[in-house]
Amino acid sequence: MTHQDAFPKSQDRCREVRHAIRAVAEVEPRAQNALGAAHDAAITTQWEHHNLILGVKDQVIAQYGADSDEVASLGLKKKSERKAPARSSKASK
Repeated sequence: MTHQDAFPKSQDRCREVRHAIRAVAEVEPRAQNALGAAHDAAITTQWEHHNLILGVKDQVIAQYGADSDEVASLGLKKKSERKAPARSSKASK
């Protein structure tokens, strides 16, 4: 009697596990590709949103002016609130 005859349940279980490993090996690359596609779609959507918000800010400035309360309501500084550039003095040696 061989060990294969002595452990028939172990052989069946081994076949089942090998079959499961093959099945997972076939599914995993498809899942990784789907994840990559979902990630790319999310990044694209985030860029579209970002560009839309930049366009809104530009449109508000164009429509109401750079020194308007509407610009401030977007969280931007009014033109009059910005400091004028200070002259830099040359340090004497």
